[in-house]
Amino acid sequence: MNLEPPISCVVRTALFVTGLVVFGGRAEAATVTLDFEGFPDSAILTTQYPGVTFMNAIILTAGISLNEFEFPPHSGVNVVSDNGGPMTIDFSTPITSFGGYFTYLELLTLDGFNAAHKEVASATSLFSDNLACLGGPPCLGDPGSSPNEFIQLSFTGGISSVTITGNPAGGSFTLDDATYTTASATTVPEPTAPFLISIGIVLLAVISIPKKISIAMKRSLIILIAIAAVLIGGGILLVAAHRVGEPKNLPQSTQQSTTTPNVGTPVATPSIIAVNASTTVTVTVQIAEPTLIPGSVNLLLLGATGTQPTILGVMQNAGNGTFSLQSIFDQATPGQLQLQVSAAFRGQLRRVVSQITTVAAWSALADTTSGFQTLYPPVLYNLTNTTSFGGFLLQSSPRGVDIGGEGPEDGSNATTSGFSIVITPTQYSDSFDIANWISTQYPYSDDTLTTTTIGGELAYQIVFQNEVGAGEPTVVVYHSGYVYTISYASTFALGSSADQSGLSAFNAVLQNFQFSR
Repeated sequence: MNLEPPISCVVRTALFVTGLVVFGGRAEAATVTLDFEGFPDSAILTTQYPGVTFMNAIILTAGISLNEFEFPPHSGVNVVSDNGGPMTIDFSTPITSFGGYFTYLELLTLDGFNAAHKEVASATSLFSDNLACLGGPPCLGDPGSSPNEFIQLSFTGGISSVTITGNPAGGSFTLDDATYTTASATTVPEPTAPFLISIGIVLLAVISIPKKISIAMKRSLIILIAIAAVLIGGGILLVAAHRVGEPKNLPQSTQQSTTTPNVGTPVATPSIIAVNASTTVTVTVQIAEPTLIPGSVNLLLLGATGTQPTILGVMQNAGNGTFSLQSIFDQATPGQLQLQVSAAFRGQLRRVVSQITTVAAWSALADTTSGFQTLYPPVLYNLTNTTSFGGFLLQSSPRGVDIGGEGPEDGSNATTSGFSIVITPTQYSDSFDIANWISTQYPYSDDTLTTTTIGGELAYQIVFQNEVGAGEPTVVVYHSGYVYTISYASTFALGSSADQSGLSAFNAVLQNFQFSR
């Protein structure tokens, strides 16, 4: 009895094996998209996304660090860029495909590796650069290119890591809306070109087998034909995996500048504002670079470390390389505002930022009766209500400083180390003459006298020589029926660093002294 299976069974078995090997079991694809939103500008991207690890990757935000004019995000405001070298993305679970929207300065290569770190897939950008055109010609991007080119690689056997290489030093591309697929369950495979080609080869070869040869020979030929079809189909898959995104039109890229353009240090006027008072501050900056992109000069308000800066507005071109913007600030508490200018330049992926300039927010001391106001730095405390001598008292400790009876009335909590500033307005009906005033107020004093300006008025600085408080300054200024004396006293040794800090606070009070009547 013949126990050998019929030829039709052998053919079906060969077709099944061919399809299984060439096509394989396709997995149900779960697609994940990473849009990079929600991260602060310049955040280093590592393991923030579950199951994904980035290396040499930095978040850039449009208008802050990203030149969004030539490297526009595909969506939102954030992209990720190569930072210090080729970007590597590792996956805790193998994926079957990876892709994203790329804008680049140099030819890009995407390489996929399996768990054994063997390259299993590769893709290349279509151009050497694809920067957005800023109303050209000339345009920096290659002819026919446009930003946010979608580049993808895939391998059904599983990709464990992807390396994206532009410039070996980094800073050469942006990636947005990255997507990857990971397998979850095996399903009925769809016919692919290699599968169909292999099946066609098997069928054609079986039909072509001469009928007169033995059954055993036919079986052997069918098996050999199936093996050949598997090899051919697998070869087609391998070639296809290495030809994804084959480049075209690849001139050498020369757009990236080798020098960093210069942005001057911004200047804020005024540089000190009062708390709880809306104040207009004018910020100017000098930028004299021919590659500056018009409309790209932004004024930034920096927040706490690790938080996103705020774009206050676009600075306007005032001519001769000067850019200016007015902003209104209203601070509730004393502190310091940090401002920075960000500008975009042609061919530069990252914006250039200026040095930081500061605007101080200080408390105000004012008297509506005599008509003066001044601002004082955070090292001083207003203790006016703790005294009864009729003046205004600023001291370096919230508990008060005991200096010649100038501390709080009870003196119980006053410290014995620190400095003090006393402002005393006195009505004065006579014609003011500084020599007569000194001879009346200090008839036996030995002093030196220099002139200065306080609140736009001529003022006089007196330094007494041979009495208590010798060497410490007092400033006298007359305005509209009042003589104002502003005196400094300290427990510190003259010329010491602590005394110099006190004198600096004293000079700040003088510089911000204004008359309101």
